[in-house]
Amino acid sequence: VAPRGGIGLAIEGELPLAKLRIDRHGFIAAMRQRDIAVGIHYPALHLHSHYRSLGWKAGDFPNAEQIGESIVTLPLFPLMTESDLDHVVGSSREILAEHRR
Repeated sequence: VAPRGGIGLAIEGELPLAKLRIDRHGFIAAMRQRDIAVGIHYPALHLHSHYRSLGWKAGDFPNAEQIGESIVTLPLFPLMTESDLDHVVGSSREILAEHRR
């Protein structure tokens, strides 16, 4: 969904992950082929060492784990140009559209 006045990644409405034939690693590889670095920054918090020491373990929060295993961080930084933004958004749209079920 696009912020007001912004550019969104929506392709004809919602695009649940279950409707894609590509996983996170495939998406990252496809973005890298287009010279776009994509990050993985948000693993489930309870899996960090500090929280594991409190007794949390894999399986305790399956929704958080599923989300943490599937999201990516797209590039966004102050010095990005409109051309950079168009490249990231356009590439994301193309990849997602190519891998719809």
